Amino acid sequence: PVFYRRGWLLAATLLVSCAAGYAYTGGPYPLAYHALGDVTVVLFFGVVCVSVIRHVHDGKALYDAPSTLAGLQVGVLAATLLVINNLRDSDTDRAGGKR
Repeated sequence: PVFYRRGWLLAATLLVSCAAGYAYTGGPYPLAYHALGDVTVVLFFGVVCVSVIRHVHDGKALYDAPSTLAGLQVGVLAATLLVINNLRDSDTDRAGGKR
């Protein structure tokens, strides 16, 4: 497995990412329902995802400035697309208690 070649920090990042995915809409304090969904998307779908993919391919440091910057760009784009998609649902979300 890739964890043997790239280190256990990669495995820890995977576990934290899975927990963040669950916490996005599940658990006692769903992040998407408390105005933290966009931050979670930028961080995990952007920075973490891009950094991990680059690390797996070239073996350099898991997090560095270029991959963080690229990840921010991907994450902000993803969050923007979610906002555009959720705009049409704003009335029903408000009625359901989602902020």
